[in-house]
Amino acid sequence: MGLLSGYQANRSLLAMKTMTDYMATSPAWTGPRPPRFLIWKEDIPKRPQTLPRPIPPHVLDQLDPLLEQAEKAMKQTIAAKNTELRQKQREIDQLYGKLAARRLLVEHEMGP
Repeated sequence: MGLLSGYQANRSLLAMKTMTDYMATSPAWTGPRPPRFLIWKEDIPKRPQTLPRPIPPHVLDQLDPLLEQAEKAMKQTIAAKNTELRQKQREIDQLYGKLAARRLLVEHEMGP
């Protein structure tokens, strides 16, 4: 296996492990049974990961304005939601103020 690339070794050993596991456990296999753990998971090299390609400059030039536009739209949405939340909080504060005033009035009327 020394002449195989990391990818080829990974694929070959995974296929071999699958085949020997089938031969060792399947009731349909009538031939000789190999040892159950002939190939260990640790023996199989990791599948090599290819590095991502960089984004070409002409694509970045198109992407940057779109990202800025999306960012601007999100900031506007957040600002609108903040304004709406502040208005709701003011309404809640006013209602609590009225509730507190009524409680004082009722306590005053009922006396000690």
